[in-house]
Amino acid sequence: MESIFKKTKSYNVLLVDDEEEIREGMKTLLKKFFNNVDIAVNGKEALTKYIKNNYDIVITDLTMPKMSGIELTEKIKELNPFQKIIILTAHQDKEDLLDAISSQADGFLIKPFNMDIFKKLISKIVNQRELEKIDENYRDSLEKSLLKKTEKLKESFFKDELTDTYSFNKLKEDLKSIDEDIYFVGIDISNFRKINSIFGIENGNLVLKKAADFLKTIFPKASLYRLQDSNFAYLFSKDNNIHSILERLKNRLSQFKVNIHSIEMKFTFKVLSVVGKEDVLEKYNIVNSFIKDKRIKQIYQYFDEKIDHIKKTQEDRLFWVNKSVEAVNTSKVEPFFQAIVDNKTKEIIKYEVLARLKDGNEYVSPYFFIEPSKEAGILAPITKMIIEKSFKKIANTDYHISINITVYDLEEGYLEEFLEEKLKENNLTANQITIEILEGIESENNNKHLTQLLRLKEKGFVIAIDDFGTGYSNFQRVHQIHPDFIKIDGIYIKDITTNENSLKITKAIINFAKSIDAKTIAEFVENEEIYKKVTELGIDYSQGYYFSKPSLEIKEKV
Repeated sequence: MESIFKKTKSYNVLLVDDEEEIREGMKTLLKKFFNNVDIAVNGKEALTKYIKNNYDIVITDLTMPKMSGIELTEKIKELNPFQKIIILTAHQDKEDLLDAISSQADGFLIKPFNMDIFKKLISKIVNQRELEKIDENYRDSLEKSLLKKTEKLKESFFKDELTDTYSFNKLKEDLKSIDEDIYFVGIDISNFRKINSIFGIENGNLVLKKAADFLKTIFPKASLYRLQDSNFAYLFSKDNNIHSILERLKNRLSQFKVNIHSIEMKFTFKVLSVVGKEDVLEKYNIVNSFIKDKRIKQIYQYFDEKIDHIKKTQEDRLFWVNKSVEAVNTSKVEPFFQAIVDNKTKEIIKYEVLARLKDGNEYVSPYFFIEPSKEAGILAPITKMIIEKSFKKIANTDYHISINITVYDLEEGYLEEFLEEKLKENNLTANQITIEILEGIESENNNKHLTQLLRLKEKGFVIAIDDFGTGYSNFQRVHQIHPDFIKIDGIYIKDITTNENSLKITKAIINFAKSIDAKTIAEFVENEEIYKKVTELGIDYSQGYYFSKPSLEIKEKV
């Protein structure tokens, strides 16, 4: 290996990454192996440099603005099909990874990458380059030797060394030759990453080896492939009964265990099966992504006709991700106002501000765009837009409003400065604004969040905990926040007159709120019967369709 890296010292390397911190860290690392490391901050700059200079190896990030790593690879390969290219990706569980593997790149690395894998990959590329440099005059005499080396390289390309199973590359090759439907069965060890993080990579590799050996005993005649990380797969002909296969896997895998540091570890598995030809890998990825989104840890299921529905669900999600991003970019997220009413006087004390996405002449409920916005990383920009627009709506008045914030707003740390700026612009005071935080925020043990909330409270902002009772609450943290209001989630209020459990939970929340001197607000007060019940229970305020629906305009009376 040392002789290999002596050769790399003279290599010219082009490193392409749009993130400065990662780029500089990578450059420092690469300098240990290569004397000459040039950098580019995006694909377009890299292509310009490539045309002007000669590089032995190009190492490029997968996801970049202006031109992705895949596009850059394709353009360079058009110029020089023999150029050695390595793709870096941080997206282990995404289809981007499959694109990287399927591209013309000579190798790929997952960030943060394993140094041994990096060295093996560079060694492989150096060997390839040295073979390519052999003078034409010597090639005839070395033909047999080269053939053996090629066969070895091919064997290593098609073999997963760690688990002694077929590799993902072999799976792709085998799928190309399939001309009739087969069953694809994917097996994933749930929460495998925790094994690596808790017990270390060496023990993680031990689990993978043991799992592969165990899987080979379940179906000895079937070819076993390792896809990536803790993912394995079998291929079965349609002559087999898929339900019997899944049942056998369920029974056998329940017995799988590994001793780590004298601790007997048992594991859960996600086993998913699809049917098809060369498209089975795409189908499996669709189903696997769906199961991960659902946070399902254990499943043994055959998916057939459900795939179209799953695919449609994912397409809808992508549609709303794009809609949400477009709405933020074009300022088409609007505040709606719903009255919160004093149960004794029936007078409006304030309004909750609710986000709506404007789509043509219609306004879309958060049900459709909040989760996609979370995926797109634009919840904080939405909050800013709602704050700015709702503050303008009540500028120079004495109206009081409630604004919902998320953990993402607290993570970005902009709230304090931004709120004070908008108060000043619109001639408002802090006590006119209630900050509604979701129960999940107060249950997270994050001092950064707590400090921000306490500072806002000191400055006069009112604090409310929204949807209280729907999840696990850290009651000590609630005491530390000392909220002014606790909003009882509508899931209990809407059937409080007919469901004894909802009534008991509501009473418990009321008692807790009283113990910390917080006022209570009932959500989803839909009719007079519910209103009378929440009033009878001593809940201070109500919000719901019985009094008013959310409206673009502020209604002064209910």
